Amino acid sequence: MRPVRRFLLITILLVSASSFSSAQRADLLDMFPHVDSLIRYPRLERLLTIICQKDVDGKYVTFVGLKGSDRVLLAAITLEPITDVAKSIFLFARFEGVKPSVGKVSTWGYVLDRNHDGKIDYMALLAGAGPIEEDDFPDNFPKRGTPLSRGNLEFYVGHCSLFFDHWADDNFDGNLDAVIHHDMDPDRDWVHRQIVIRSTKFDGRFDTVWSFRRTPGDLEDNSVGYTRKWVPYYPVGSTKPSEITRKTFLEQTELLRLLNRAAKVCGLTARNFDPARPED
Repeated sequence: MRPVRRFLLITILLVSASSFSSAQRADLLDMFPHVDSLIRYPRLERLLTIICQKDVDGKYVTFVGLKGSDRVLLAAITLEPITDVAKSIFLFARFEGVKPSVGKVSTWGYVLDRNHDGKIDYMALLAGAGPIEEDDFPDNFPKRGTPLSRGNLEFYVGHCSLFFDHWADDNFDGNLDAVIHHDMDPDRDWVHRQIVIRSTKFDGRFDTVWSFRRTPGDLEDNSVGYTRKWVPYYPVGSTKPSEITRKTFLEQTELLRLLNRAAKVCGLTARNFDPARPED
């Protein structure tokens, strides 16, 4: 059964070190498929462990990797220290009944240093947990507030997963200038699509914007109505549209800088963020 197969595939890792090696220094669009594969098929053959945890500016920044290695896989930001990674950070959606959950800690993401300068320049930040519309999504699926049949419910559960927003500093100057961001279905609590937003001249103006469902190369027929200063989207948990603006990028850049300050305090270097390095 397709939903069952998909759920079980979460326990398999399909990303190899060589795939990351070929993508180093790649921009957001080149890097996205590799990170997306890591998200869809997280590494569960070894336990997660804390590599370093520091209080920076009143927030605890925790760098997490796999037991037996000093390579950073992800980073979390919390108000209290994390003491048990396994109980705090879930790499896949857990269910409370039929409702998917992100787990105890929701502010975390996968982090990468693509140009080997010891600074994080790519963040796949957790945005939520829920069902994601794919090519098999039926146009007549019940809208928000309508009871689901057993078949609808199975379809819903089978399409649930964690979903992330991918932020990138593509010219490696410490400022974010590209994102692949979720866009919710305005009529249902599903992720409808993802929106690519880039400032290819690195001047804060959005000059490249489009939407897709599976991969960035799958252009949708419907365009995204946007200006150089804002891009509309539907956020998680809201029935009203919102906007991604320059301010949104600046706020996320501050988060990136917090992570990099914490990495410096921890004494982490390019070696710790190199996913292509052979296992210890």
